Amino acid sequence: MEYWNDLAGQAVRDKDALVELYEHFFPRIYQHLLCRTQNADKADEVVSRTFLQMYQKLEQFNPAKGAFSTWLFAIAENELRMQWRSEKNHPWEEWDETIEVQGPEEHTPEQRLLTKEQQQDLQKALAALPERERRILGMRYWLGFSHRKIAEALGLTENHVGVLLNRAKKSLKQYLQDMHK
Repeated sequence: MEYWNDLAGQAVRDKDALVELYEHFFPRIYQHLLCRTQNADKADEVVSRTFLQMYQKLEQFNPAKGAFSTWLFAIAENELRMQWRSEKNHPWEEWDETIEVQGPEEHTPEQRLLTKEQQQDLQKALAALPERERRILGMRYWLGFSHRKIAEALGLTENHVGVLLNRAKKSLKQYLQDMHK
């Protein structure tokens, strides 16, 4: 956490530091936005605006107020809300056929071997969850946020995040079991 905060301070004047921030956080933010929008084109648009805002507001980042990743995630969430407002309809659509849900590279080989059918089932199950639970799952498993970071980003307590995360996992498991009965 401290490394990224320091690097963000350097990135105001150092192009290499800015590139490192972008390369590290882009896949995490993109995966999260893809999970939330279920549409690759919308995720592309929102992630582009997110990193443009990051670049334009980097001098405003204050590490005393929290982690850089939390600050960047808040920008992404704000850009996503603005996108949804401009559409004036519910953001959830059918998943693009080309989307393959992928988690962080730290996943085990077994987790990487999800078949296309299993991925589609997972996508359907995620879409069936309430938005807040989808958001928390995305932050935890796609962005790799800790309970504390999720709590900071959403204005919740760590315990509440844990409860919501457990509820979401149980609902997801139940939905997947019901699909295969």
